[in-house]
Amino acid sequence: VNIKKGIHCMIPKNVKTTGTALRPLVDTARLHVCVGKDADLNKAMDAASMGMIKLLQEKRQLSRLDAYGLASAAMDCRLVDVSAASKAIHCAMPKNLWLASK
Repeated sequence: VNIKKGIHCMIPKNVKTTGTALRPLVDTARLHVCVGKDADLNKAMDAASMGMIKLLQEKRQLSRLDAYGLASAAMDCRLVDVSAASKAIHCAMPKNLWLASK
């Protein structure tokens, strides 16, 4: 793993839909959420993504390697706040990736 991180931009169909609905700061009924904050944007991203890997290990009983692989493929990360003093990254993982037990 190296420090290079990809960036993808999306334009919402409804530009009036903004705010925390698109970037929740805590778990919701549909999403596992982790937020990383730091003055350095790379460190904020590292904190958020490692938080998600640890969350998947604890809540979904995945191995560290499996959690990393799943996060690499299915985790959605977005900027929450980017000011001169502080930066925050929000990472979300859909809970519907797991089937409910029958």
